[in-house]
Amino acid sequence: ARDGPGWYRFFDQLTARLDALPGVVAAGGVSSLPLSGAVESGNFSIEGRPRPAVGESPNAEYSVVSGDYFAAMGIRLLSGRTFDGRDRSDTPGVVIVNRELARRHFPGTSAIGQRLRTGFDFSNGAAPREIVGVVEDVKQTALDAETNPAAYVPVTQMPYPFMSIVVRAKCAAGGAACDPAAVLPSVRRELGRMDATLALSDVRPLSSVFADSIARQRFSMA
Repeated sequence: ARDGPGWYRFFDQLTARLDALPGVVAAGGVSSLPLSGAVESGNFSIEGRPRPAVGESPNAEYSVVSGDYFAAMGIRLLSGRTFDGRDRSDTPGVVIVNRELARRHFPGTSAIGQRLRTGFDFSNGAAPREIVGVVEDVKQTALDAETNPAAYVPVTQMPYPFMSIVVRAKCAAGGAACDPAAVLPSVRRELGRMDATLALSDVRPLSSVFADSIARQRFSMA
């Protein structure tokens, strides 16, 4: 709230520095980590269509992302583009949607270039956002949960008060198993160079996030 531009510049700079580290394939940030149980949603309307009646607006899960988040998570781009340097606080608002949102609301036509007015947008006001990309669906809350429409906005256009950093590590030549923890010393060093008062917390491999998400089912099976 005090310094939105400084906040998103920090995350953009951090993910860019992590992305350039040896042993790193891609790095990014996200407001709600998939399979963590954290999810936020809000309504939206489609520009050029009749405004829905009160209580009948479609909903979408939303996430704020930074850096090369989709590559870091292995989320496939289906059409259009991901966020880049064109998407700044002083440029028109953009949004990336998932396959399910495109399927439900733009059947038989391309979602690219369509414009959404998002009720969850606390920085862009009532200005519409143009859809610039469509990505594969992601299970946000649980593997057995219904696939819901989802939208992604760049942190440069919607500074968010909490972000998880995601780093994809490179595998050794010859197909050896990866140890993602091997890049942690480098990650901590880069963070310390940016701000010595900050520290990483809740550091874990994605396999641990996955295991936690199915702990109840695993207990029931046992």
